Amino acid sequence: MPFPDIETISRETNPLMVEELSYDTETMNNEFNNLFDSLTDEQRGVYNEIMNTLVDEKGGVFFVYGYGGTRKTYLWKTLSASIRSKGDVVLNVASSGIASLLLKGGRTAHSRFLIPINLTEDSICPVKGNTDVYELLKKTSLIIWDEAPMIHKHAFKDLDRTLNDVMNGDSANTSEALFGVGCRSSDVENIKEFADWLLDIDQGTVGGPNDGESVIDIPDDLLILNSLDPIGDLIRLYILIY
Repeated sequence: MPFPDIETISRETNPLMVEELSYDTETMNNEFNNLFDSLTDEQRGVYNEIMNTLVDEKGGVFFVYGYGGTRKTYLWKTLSASIRSKGDVVLNVASSGIASLLLKGGRTAHSRFLIPINLTEDSICPVKGNTDVYELLKKTSLIIWDEAPMIHKHAFKDLDRTLNDVMNGDSANTSEALFGVGCRSSDVENIKEFADWLLDIDQGTVGGPNDGESVIDIPDDLLILNSLDPIGDLIRLYILIY
């Protein structure tokens, strides 16, 4: 079995950091090359969009949608191997324990971020400064959350407040960006509007009285009209938004 970088790990006293830095970079690089060569054009577009954001340190929140069998897990593995091959930290989490087993180093979101079991509007993740989880989050390059829509919306709000505290640290400035990642204000507003629209659909508050059937108006900016390649345009639209 490959040995971890002892010199790097010896400088760490945080067991969570030791765990995430124990991946052999050469092995991860070989794994990444094998995975990357088999990406489809659509997957490669998503990969490049995310990795370019990391390289430019712009920060961002991405939502990758696809039905079962479109190899989303394969994309997560490629992103993870790429980041770990550089000696950086990526956290793989999932909304269920079974899904987390499909990702290397995967944990449930509740376990990794200390999300409370009993969620409320005002609940928070008990992540305090100078703790192991706090320091791990500060040094994390990317969080991959599989099956994200399968968890209650309060969990995202809890993590949002927690990451804003972590990213701002002791600064007196507070961030309005989702998860404290520093998105442009226009991007934050677009993401918020789309998220609110999805929640309204889920709660049945759009489309008039819901007696089993209702008509929902799709926002104009989400419509693809007169397209010769509707599937390709739809994928490019998601990449542009997220």
